[in-house]
Amino acid sequence: MSADLVTADPRMRILLVSQYVSALRGMVRVCRRGGYQPVAAVCTRAESPTSGLSTPRMVTLSKALVGSCPPGLSVNVVDGMDPLCDVIERYSPDLLLVRGFPWRLPARALQAPRFGAVNLHPSSLPEFRGPFPVDWAIRRGDSELGFTAHRMDAGFDTGRILAAVRFPVGPDEFGGAIWSRVDAAAERVLAPALDRVFGKDPGVDQDDSQASYAGAFDADDEVVDWTRSALEIHHQVRAWSLGSQGVEGPLADLDGSPVRIHRTSLTAIDAPRVSCRDAPIWLADFTRLPPGNTPSSERKASVK
Repeated sequence: MSADLVTADPRMRILLVSQYVSALRGMVRVCRRGGYQPVAAVCTRAESPTSGLSTPRMVTLSKALVGSCPPGLSVNVVDGMDPLCDVIERYSPDLLLVRGFPWRLPARALQAPRFGAVNLHPSSLPEFRGPFPVDWAIRRGDSELGFTAHRMDAGFDTGRILAAVRFPVGPDEFGGAIWSRVDAAAERVLAPALDRVFGKDPGVDQDDSQASYAGAFDADDEVVDWTRSALEIHHQVRAWSLGSQGVEGPLADLDGSPVRIHRTSLTAIDAPRVSCRDAPIWLADFTRLPPGNTPSSERKASVK
């Protein structure tokens, strides 16, 4: 991949699309550091922008964006895809920059900016296309994660790659620590990606034969099965600690009582100890829940 690096033109107007404060702040920081002008941000309070129906979770996210947006940047809150496209066309940006917006944008949105649209995706594309790549990588126990900046097209995370990085993640890191590494990687790929976009570098095609999809976890993935290995359960808890699936921590049974487990340890600590298939695991942090939704009997465990 090559490009004639360009001197940043402050007249290049970039419209940001995101649902998350940390993602928005990182994009603004890199744009301004590189001499580019972020003109505004857009988010939705609809759980599905095609439906336009607001949910408490999305309303909370949109309020956080409005309340914590960087100085000098306005946030446009919309209730569906058509209003989002209206905002894009009204600002008439040179580039649409997207991170943490897990829905496919229509052609109307992608075609409005002069230089098209770029998405920041937390995986080494084409692996783990879709909305939950970090969750699946952690669930699998990966010691390295990837981050890719790519052009957006009609597919879901299928556009040409502009920049990519790999970075380590510790085996005992959970939610916030993992997201901090992801945020840092996003900033690392964004700067060269912007230079390549405005230098008119088309990017590199993805190898579709290597593609995989990272959708939401199944209902069974939410329940801890104590007959699995301690390491599998540890990575399951780490994946759910990210909060992407709507709750933080998988559901488990301890002596007949339902709990959500937020943090585990594979080495002995002063915490409840549970025997798994091959080794014990220690429950460093968990929340007891009201009776109900208790896992099936084969998934029950006794605290030692």
